[in-house]
Amino acid sequence: MKTTAQDVAIEQIIRQIQNKEIFPGARLFETDLEKSLDMSRTPIRGALDQLVADGILEKKQCQRGYFFPKLSLADLFEAYTFRERLEVTSVNLACLKWSDQKEKRMYEALKWESESSNTQIADTYKDISNGYHVTLASASDNEYLVRALKQVYLRICMYELFYGISIYRVNRSQDQYKYLNDQMIIQHEDIVASIAQGDSACATKKMLHHLRNTAVVCEHVKLFPGWEEYEKLYPI
Repeated sequence: MKTTAQDVAIEQIIRQIQNKEIFPGARLFETDLEKSLDMSRTPIRGALDQLVADGILEKKQCQRGYFFPKLSLADLFEAYTFRERLEVTSVNLACLKWSDQKEKRMYEALKWESESSNTQIADTYKDISNGYHVTLASASDNEYLVRALKQVYLRICMYELFYGISIYRVNRSQDQYKYLNDQMIIQHEDIVASIAQGDSACATKKMLHHLRNTAVVCEHVKLFPGWEEYEKLYPI
């Protein structure tokens, strides 16, 4: 895949976020990025606009610059619950539209996941944009679903990074996290196996168990006042 100047700019901005050189609430200006990235304004503007489209940055009316949004428990709760509903839809549609080609793509995503040794959020923007969950959503053949899940998934990655709870994305060579990472991959494989069998109910239940037992949910989302009401509305 050919790498454009805009792709390079995106990766550079994401790297600054990963390195916590850009913090929640920060305002980014094209002129500043021209200097820090040593690039012309056109690819930088394209990169910023793409990051807005993907939910990483925000553009506010009547305000100059681009914003890396502030993070809050209420926003995390909304992001997570929206993601969960999208993931359930992904599973159901994948069962309906499953094919040998889609199964091959899913197992390629699982293989990449197993072989990768990522720290914090994934090493590149393309990694976090095309990982297991987004690949599964693409099996739905619904571009709106893929776009929405990608946006909310990327936002949750930001919470994992800045809240320091990204235990599922730490270096898999570290013994203290190996079990958790291996369990995550096993759960992903089990979900795909149920989809391949056309068992939508089982795949949905496995996905919900998988999502609700992640660190970001157990340590933060379940503390939000609206969680009990949500859980009663959508029990496993």
